[in-house]
Amino acid sequence: MYRVSLKDGSLISSVTIDDKTILSAYSVAIVNLNNDKDKQLLINNHEKDDPTNGVFAYTFPKDLMKGTWVKTTLASNFKNKFSLLVPNMAPGFPY
Repeated sequence: MYRVSLKDGSLISSVTIDDKTILSAYSVAIVNLNNDKDKQLLINNHEKDDPTNGVFAYTFPKDLMKGTWVKTTLASNFKNKFSLLVPNMAPGFPY
């Protein structure tokens, strides 16, 4: 995540939320999954390997740049179909 200046667009700070467990993020959205006042990051990856693909939610910490982002796995292990020409990857966009 990057924090940039609203005045000139320069980088103020950055933080890596998760670079170990979801591999490459495919879709990121700010959502309210519990219909309460708190928002979460809804993230999915797009992997060929069934056990590593999934849809995940991260709870916003009080301090976005220094706090701990708690991860919850919402769904995982989507089955990829075989494709001869294009590698299939799952899960696609979470809605």
